[in-house]
Amino acid sequence: MMKKVVLVLVLAVCSHFAFAQSPADVINAFKDSPKAEFVELPKALLKMALAGEENAETSSFINRVDNMKMLSVPADKKLRTSFLEKVRKMEKGGFEKVLDMAEDGTTILIYSKTKGETISELVLAEVDDEECEMIHLTGNLKVEDLEMLQNLDEGDEE
Repeated sequence: MMKKVVLVLVLAVCSHFAFAQSPADVINAFKDSPKAEFVELPKALLKMALAGEENAETSSFINRVDNMKMLSVPADKKLRTSFLEKVRKMEKGGFEKVLDMAEDGTTILIYSKTKGETISELVLAEVDDEECEMIHLTGNLKVEDLEMLQNLDEGDEE
């Protein structure tokens, strides 16, 4: 009887992780879509981009980023639905949901993976009527970096 219970528990755990998604899974699923744009910026390129940066807060943030991947895919309704489903499954892969917000036809998702007080991975996804976008950052980020990113986004709207 005990063997059956253990087997059921093992199968339950395995099935849970079988449906989990990682940022790489999402990117690989969509980067070859028609008109998709995918860019990966390793730390060396990010440091080169910092050469002319005068904002100390932005410079400090970029120094904590080890890698940045950006994906943009023109989307129809079916692709948007599939994209959102895959991004939301990252929660089963060890990512914590920070934000899941829908407003005026736009859905914004933010997921993070932490190690102690440090954010080791951050995923930002935005889906609207025209496209699906995702940014995946890895590094040693701080909670304050989320606030800085929000301030940068608000500055773009003005």
